[in-house]
Amino acid sequence: MEAASTMTTSERRQPPLWDFPAPAHLDEDPASIIVRVAEDHFFRASDLFRRYFERPADLLADVGNHPGILDQLDVLAGYGSEFLRSLGWQRQAGKKVVFRGHALPSDWIGEGRRVAPGVLAADGDQPYIRLAWRFPAIPFDLNTNEMLIDRCPSCFSFLTWMRIRSVCHCQNCQFDLREARPVYARGEYVQPALKLAAHIGLLPGEKIVLPHPFATEDSVVALKVLEWCAWFGGRCEVVLVAQSATNAHRGVAVAESWPATLELAADLVLRQVLKKEHALSTLQGTFRWLPNMEMRNGVSTQLAEIMQRLNVQRVEDYLVVNRWKYFQRGL
Repeated sequence: MEAASTMTTSERRQPPLWDFPAPAHLDEDPASIIVRVAEDHFFRASDLFRRYFERPADLLADVGNHPGILDQLDVLAGYGSEFLRSLGWQRQAGKKVVFRGHALPSDWIGEGRRVAPGVLAADGDQPYIRLAWRFPAIPFDLNTNEMLIDRCPSCFSFLTWMRIRSVCHCQNCQFDLREARPVYARGEYVQPALKLAAHIGLLPGEKIVLPHPFATEDSVVALKVLEWCAWFGGRCEVVLVAQSATNAHRGVAVAESWPATLELAADLVLRQVLKKEHALSTLQGTFRWLPNMEMRNGVSTQLAEIMQRLNVQRVEDYLVVNRWKYFQRGL
């Protein structure tokens, strides 16, 4: 991802209401712009919302979904309405949100605040929050691979946009987040997360192509598949991983290696049956969480075929001749 560019007031024909606003960055969260504009003019963001926008301060958390407020910000600070709207999103019925032409599950654009302390410190006198930090599925800063934090290291409160005075301070105890020690992403998670960032429009690049039986034209369903793949990988191979956008980057590798991942999981579960750590029904039960019935049936068929060719010595109930019957009992 290229270094952040800026827009200045000289690009506008009409001067803004306020003189000398701080430059806005092309990769900046729109809420961050509002906080910095308020801070530069000795306002709290909540006061600016109440006095100028005449809106409740809680809208700041999802300001990208309010083009009218962004237009008012343009009049106030002069960044350009088209530019500000390019940083926003549109929430729709059916738990969907559209971002840069991509339909995403609504919880893929968060309403909390996440920061990379080292990146904020490197910003110098003009720290700002990146738009990509808004997306829970992206666990680190796309330029530096520094992990994002969503809690204050001092008071452990969740970072929010409410009562905020500065983009780089905790809204609760005012701890300067730039003093936190940076932690960086593990190497195996970097490329999958970058692929996912490109898939949802945060970086240039091609979309992730899901294999059979997950192939779908519905982008919301495709992202739910990645959530499931992350959960499936943890459930059947290592430990239980919550099914959510937060873990979706871990589902990229699972999806790309499908059905080899399914074969690995089936073999592992079969070997653990004798130890009574898992039951075969546990593996089959994970399919219930797939987004649609067609995918569930497709994966069930793949599993039945895999069970016939696995060379694992079983107790009599799990001999090859009985596995096909077992896995055809349906979901």
